[in-house]
Amino acid sequence: MKFKTFSLLYLSCLFMGIVFVFIFLSILSAFFEHNTYQQIVKYQIKHNAIYGSALNENYFSYRLELIKEIKPDIVAIGSSRVGQFKQKFFKTSFVAAANAGNSLAETYYFVEEMIKNHKPKLVILGIDPWWFNKKMPNNKYLSYQQNNGKNINSTKIFNALKIFFSNPSIFINQLIAHQTTTNPYTSIPSLGFRAITKSNGSFPDGSYLYFSTLSGISPAEDKKFSNSKERIDQEIFPFFYGEELDYPRIEEFYSLLALLKQHKIQVLTLTTPLSPTIYNVLVNEKKKDFAWLQKFDEFARKNKIFHFLNPHKLQTIDCEFYDGFHGGDIAYARILEQIAKIDTDMVNFLDLQKIQETIKTKRGHAYSDNLGKYREIDFLNIGCKK
Repeated sequence: MKFKTFSLLYLSCLFMGIVFVFIFLSILSAFFEHNTYQQIVKYQIKHNAIYGSALNENYFSYRLELIKEIKPDIVAIGSSRVGQFKQKFFKTSFVAAANAGNSLAETYYFVEEMIKNHKPKLVILGIDPWWFNKKMPNNKYLSYQQNNGKNINSTKIFNALKIFFSNPSIFINQLIAHQTTTNPYTSIPSLGFRAITKSNGSFPDGSYLYFSTLSGISPAEDKKFSNSKERIDQEIFPFFYGEELDYPRIEEFYSLLALLKQHKIQVLTLTTPLSPTIYNVLVNEKKKDFAWLQKFDEFARKNKIFHFLNPHKLQTIDCEFYDGFHGGDIAYARILEQIAKIDTDMVNFLDLQKIQETIKTKRGHAYSDNLGKYREIDFLNIGCKK
């Protein structure tokens, strides 16, 4: 092959590759899988959309951008277990920074970054008891925190193509109709592949919609709490065994409180419940393996933490849970109702009428809002009547 012919062939292939990448990234951007978090949040708030990415799992940066844009009076910070606190439960502006703080160290880092742009009046600090178990990872800096939403690599391209060809009719029809922010199930504007294919994602208030589980279009992962029980038996996250709390973690917790106090931010610290079935396993059948939980109970009392790991304190039931360690809207409304009875200052922040109405009308459910033409089913297969 002559050099000139080779050069032309090489340049042609290079040009075609560049064109392919440009078109591919433009398509990803249309589905909000290749956009900055600022772009995502601005569109989401304007259209009251859900955001559920399958390619850019960085709740840390996404929640920071939500808070920067909304500037809420109240922020709930923690793991996925604060994701069912909702704006409607509060009288003033609210964002749940769920999955933004998955350990004491990461939560501290999140607060450091948050206060650079906004200082809320109140932080609801949702701590998980296992954060104080030394077996639980406690990293401040994690690789996903660097994802700006527009990172591109071979893994992202491969996963995007895999998802696209798993649901070709959905994506092709949306592209043809220029409606790349819809989903086949609900009328909720949807950003990201997970939101588009399953109507799963975060609302602008940070609360999470598990539509595919609620409706049954995808099977629940914890039917009859089998997955949670397996985690307990095999000591898989978050059910780590142990006897004592880790003292350095306790010091980190105090440092976190001091940071918030330093910036004159009011703090309410709480734990959220396990399902009754799973809680009973831990404190009865597995009491010896989870001896550290008794130490945490004492720690919570001494530090005036609203400790609701025990679901019986809330009179919540298994049917109000998504799985063994994620309660739904009604369980979380019960948390706020109980706090209002104890802490009169919190009454100024809470919409007690809406909270009590939610508990009264939706008891026995995990989700409290309308699912359109769908209804919440007994997705755990435990005999829930919904």
